[in-house]
Amino acid sequence: AHGAAVLESSQREMLVARGIKSQLPTHPVLDQGQANGRQENQCGGTNREWVYNSARKAHMDEFAAAHQRPKELIEERWPNFSPSKAALEKRGTDLREVLREGSTADPFWKEFIALGNSGLPEEGLDVKRIEANELGGLSLNLDKFPEVPAGHLPIWLRVCKRTSPLDHVLTNLKSVHNINRTKLFITVDCPEFEAPLRVIADIVDFTQTRIFWHAYQFDRKNMQIPDDNKGMRLNSHYIYGLRMMIYDLGYPYLITLEDDLEPAPDYYNYHVDLHQYVITEPDIFVIQSYSNGPHHDCNVIAKTLTHTGPCMSP
Repeated sequence: AHGAAVLESSQREMLVARGIKSQLPTHPVLDQGQANGRQENQCGGTNREWVYNSARKAHMDEFAAAHQRPKELIEERWPNFSPSKAALEKRGTDLREVLREGSTADPFWKEFIALGNSGLPEEGLDVKRIEANELGGLSLNLDKFPEVPAGHLPIWLRVCKRTSPLDHVLTNLKSVHNINRTKLFITVDCPEFEAPLRVIADIVDFTQTRIFWHAYQFDRKNMQIPDDNKGMRLNSHYIYGLRMMIYDLGYPYLITLEDDLEPAPDYYNYHVDLHQYVITEPDIFVIQSYSNGPHHDCNVIAKTLTHTGPCMSP
């Protein structure tokens, strides 16, 4: 949520008196009505998602009932996954070489990037996304970090087409303790991906990295998802990454990151210290490392917009 809201004059005077000017709103001011309106839209979207998920509960229960045969179920429901296991074992093409002027990399990559910028319909672009994946995708820093410790926990970052705050996320990730002791996997979802690729090439010099493409229309049909909307696209991308990282690459635990979540310095060690609870405790499915979900959406955002509540007190 962007923008700041009304700060009571008494609060403002108190902050100025204390010399805490940094906490004063610097964005255009929202009144209470505007803040409430934005909050209603946010909560409405959340509630609609609850309704939709409830309607799909029977379908998800079917997956849960088949928990004892996950391999067969995945192969049955999602054949011809890209990248294939054979492609995941390839080294991939160095991203910096692809972007370098006068590059000697496979001409496919220049053509693929140009198609992404051309406005080609997604079903046509999916054909090239799959081809890119089967070439082994793109890579960074494989020679700089040739050996990654056994038992490392991979980090998976979802990227679309925006470069900011992606640049801030990657800069923060560079400062994460022990980041050079793991692997970063990036999956790209949107057309017009040249700009984020250049940001990634400029900043990510701190860990071994692999980059693949989410062929959305292809995967949507494989998973029999009838809706072509932003919410289902995000969900499809999330399922795609889980499938690739846990099923195809065989990791027992996955650290997720998004292009608008800035990790703290202890981000990796936090998961290293706690992930065994997910592995050994049947009642624990996930370790949460940031505020998210319906409670956050419906109770925190309005207070942030209006600079009210205990979190916003000086």
